[in-house]
Amino acid sequence: MSTYQKYLDGYTRGFMGFNTLAILFQSSLGGFTAMLVLFHGNSLYQMIQLFFVIQYI
Repeated sequence: MSTYQKYLDGYTRGFMGFNTLAILFQSSLGGFTAMLVLFHGNSLYQMIQLFFVIQYI
């Protein structure tokens, strides 16, 4: 069994769990990034940055 096949089998067996972890990680990263943007104030520049954080993360 090749290394690729071994990892592919592990991924297909744990597909739902991996997706759940990815969504959790992405949500945490987005919340942390939004918090950092808002720590620096709430001017128009920060709101534009927050818009891009919300759109792309």
